[in-house]
Amino acid sequence: MVGRRVLALITMLIAILALLGAPEVEARMHRHRRAASRPRRCHSDKQCHGGTCNDAGQCCRADEITCGTSCCNKLLADACCGGQCVDFARNDNNCGGCGTVCTTGKSCQDGVCTCLADEVDCSNKCANLFVDDDNCGACGHMCDADLRCFLGECGCKDIYQTLCDGQCVDLHTSRDDCGWCGNVCLAGGDCVDGECLLPCGPCEERVNNVCVPTDGETDCNGVCVHTQTDPHNCGGCGAGCPSGITCTNGTCDFCGVGYTTCHPPDPNRVVGCCRQDIAPLCCESSIGGGCCTTDTTCCDGYCCPAGTQCCVNSRHTYPCIPAGQPCLG
Repeated sequence: MVGRRVLALITMLIAILALLGAPEVEARMHRHRRAASRPRRCHSDKQCHGGTCNDAGQCCRADEITCGTSCCNKLLADACCGGQCVDFARNDNNCGGCGTVCTTGKSCQDGVCTCLADEVDCSNKCANLFVDDDNCGACGHMCDADLRCFLGECGCKDIYQTLCDGQCVDLHTSRDDCGWCGNVCLAGGDCVDGECLLPCGPCEERVNNVCVPTDGETDCNGVCVHTQTDPHNCGGCGAGCPSGITCTNGTCDFCGVGYTTCHPPDPNRVVGCCRQDIAPLCCESSIGGGCCTTDTTCCDGYCCPAGTQCCVNSRHTYPCIPAGQPCLG
């Protein structure tokens, strides 16, 4: 029994001593790791035990590259170029070796200066053959100054034009290339929306694809005239006024300024002249005529006053009777 108690006390004592010594042991190990992580100071490579001494007086390990005041990890860098750790596989200024610079749009890929995936090396220049004006479709194929490269072909800069026989044209309006290259509109026809249409007359213009007279003009035997004012074609082609008589509003003005000339339906026969300031309205009949004021009504050569109605009979008598009364036979 005594032996067992002594053994238990000894075991407990050892455990207590171990617990009391653990912090000190841990502190010593921490100090050792911290010292190991700090670069070793050096003045020469001999002090680095297989490593090298850099310019900062620190030892670089055997798995590191001495680079000025730094140490380069060989897993991340291939060499020291100009005091910098460099990966030759991806460094555009040191591609494949120190000092090898990628230019003309190239980038370093696996240690080689290479164009992008959608580009081609054309005489040491990276070019996209689909859009490069100097290398359109193929290296060295240059588009003219007024053309551009699109989808590998030289075409017009204006997207609404088409290249026809070396010229940029609008297929919607070009008479020589209407709708497609080489389609010529015959007989002077107009190209409208890519379709050849018959030409308009000499006194017409096209409005909404319809030929309409130009500024009210009429074609009279190939001559454009205004029938409202032309004394030789007054009211229509060939309807001329007598010498010295002007054409006003399409009728021959026999009476002159200030008067209304009464001569319908024959423009060369004057029925009368009505003063425009007194009775400007012409009122004609088969047996004569007169001039009416603006507040009256013309009734077979008579002027019916306001409040009356016109009742025409074969004897031309009593044409005007009070409104609402029956006309006499």
